[in-house]
Amino acid sequence: MKILKYRRLVLILISLVLIFAFGVMTSVAQEKIKLKDKRYWVATKIEVMKIDDTEGHTIQIMEQRGIDVGSGDVTINRSF
Repeated sequence: MKILKYRRLVLILISLVLIFAFGVMTSVAQEKIKLKDKRYWVATKIEVMKIDDTEGHTIQIMEQRGIDVGSGDVTINRSF
C-alpha cells in the first residue's frame, strides 16, 4: 500500500512540474519583441531570362544594395 501512495505522489509531482514548465515556456514564447530597422535599398542589377517552356515565361534575378541607417552597415540582397 505504501508503494502505491509513493508512486501516486511521484506522478502528481511530475505532473505539476511539467504543467508549470510548459506554462512558463508558452508565456515566454508569446512575448512580443518590437524590432525597429530602417534600410534604404537601390536595385543595382536586374537580369531577365527567357524560359522556353511556355510563351512569355521569364525569371527575374535582382540584386539590391542598401544601407542600414541604425548601424551604418552596407547590405546586399539577391533574389529571384
